[in-house]
Amino acid sequence: YSGRFSYVWGVSASSDTEFAVTLSTPNEQFPYLLTVPVIKYGSVTEDTPPGTGPYRFSEDMEKLEVFSDYPGWQEMPVDTIGLVSYDSTEDTITAYEDSYIDLVVNDPSGITNLGYGGNKDTRYYITNNMHYLAFNMDTGATDFLRYSSYRYALQYAVDREYAAKTLMKGAAVASALPISPRSPLYDGVYASNFAYDLDRCLLILNNSGAQDYDGDGKLEYMVTGIPMEISLDFIVCSEASGKADVAKKFASDLAGIGVTVNVHELSWDDYTAAVANGDFDIYYGEVKLTADFSLTRLLTENGDLNYCGIDDPTYGEYINQYLAAGDDMRQNCCDIMLKYINDTAPIIPICFERQEVITHRNVVSGLDPSQYNVFFNIGNWTINYE
Repeated sequence: YSGRFSYVWGVSASSDTEFAVTLSTPNEQFPYLLTVPVIKYGSVTEDTPPGTGPYRFSEDMEKLEVFSDYPGWQEMPVDTIGLVSYDSTEDTITAYEDSYIDLVVNDPSGITNLGYGGNKDTRYYITNNMHYLAFNMDTGATDFLRYSSYRYALQYAVDREYAAKTLMKGAAVASALPISPRSPLYDGVYASNFAYDLDRCLLILNNSGAQDYDGDGKLEYMVTGIPMEISLDFIVCSEASGKADVAKKFASDLAGIGVTVNVHELSWDDYTAAVANGDFDIYYGEVKLTADFSLTRLLTENGDLNYCGIDDPTYGEYINQYLAAGDDMRQNCCDIMLKYINDTAPIIPICFERQEVITHRNVVSGLDPSQYNVFFNIGNWTINYE
């Protein structure tokens, strides 16, 4: 959680019931970042500090026990929740299938994606985990992607709906903007302007100077009057379910209009090293955005997730204006920020992840999980012991 407080200058008590937080950068949405556990004062060094929820650890640390000082503790569906640790994916799946485990959380598009049998109930919750394409504008093998008009065109070669619903098997929600479609700030009408359209992609590329100058069926772009073949290296983590399929679909679609994209499926270690070293033209990325949807880490020159050589200060200016905006101006500032991002296309958003809470069929009802708490409103759960 420390990243959420990176621009907190100080905290001071203003009364017995109130405290003040001083920020180094204005952010009217800072309260949205406070979805963090609250623990007892002085217990920060403990492995299991006491918190404010309806359950607490037992003395032997093997289960959670209902906390009798919690308001409404009598309404909790169970008195104890057993805690079990397994060393391997296979052991976890076997334990679930043998009913030693009753509830699991799964990331269908992650490298830890687990497979379970069909006798289950699955609840999805949308996360702030954004999937996107990012372009090397600094050390890539070609300077093709340094031109914003070419990057802009490539937005129309991403079939987001197909990626989310088919290639990721419904475990994502398509998004043409770097903000969740569930956010009230998401403008669906504006986002529809960037729907999948290969004809439009080709038209924009042609109008920007990328054409088939030598009649070989492939597009070239001009560098000092010389036509240069377009060949882009696209890296993706091979261990992440669905992502390589999205990359291959993107490459196949572009090949159909004369743009060569070479997909390289890398192990996690090789992938992260290639991204950090700038050894790519395009990479398939995933980032967990904070609840204010700040893109500071991705799009500002000194951002720790800026692997693409982005040095345009305008991104930071628009992001800061958006974060500082009050309720009356937030939508307008957000629209301006998103328009500039989409017009210049330093990244291309694809989707936001949906993750799973899996239980045995007809055992638990009333679940209402969120990305911050799968036990949200646990007092409303009903458990069938039959």
